[in-house]
Amino acid sequence: GRRPPPGRAGRSQQPRRQARGAAKAKPKPRTGEGKPAGDKARPPRRPRRITPAQ
Repeated sequence: GRRPPPGRAGRSQQPRRQARGAAKAKPKPRTGEGKPAGDKARPPRRPRRITPAQ
């Protein structure tokens, strides 16, 4: 992989996070073959804080 300079690492992290989130949204709609992604319901978000609390 490519290794950016140490000084630039901090600055690159911020924009890198945004690009990653956007890319993830694209493959997410892919739920089935020939089936519309919109048809599938979105799963509920499970916060990790609740798991250890219980």
